[in-house]
Amino acid sequence: MALYTELPIYRTSYELLKKVNVRIKTFPRDFKFTLGTQLRSECIDLVLDIYRANLTEDKEFTTA
Repeated sequence: MALYTELPIYRTSYELLKKVNVRIKTFPRDFKFTLGTQLRSECIDLVLDIYRANLTEDKEFTTA
């Protein structure tokens, strides 16, 4: 099993999370909390889903 930190998709999604965090700082006050929190949460979920998918023994793709 490859380390999740070495997967290109993990690195890319983590870079997205870092860029979103930087960009949220420049959001107008009205959107910083509502939209910023949602974007950050979605990016964190994406990174965690990739991490969890790499940990599973059964790598078969299924749709929910």
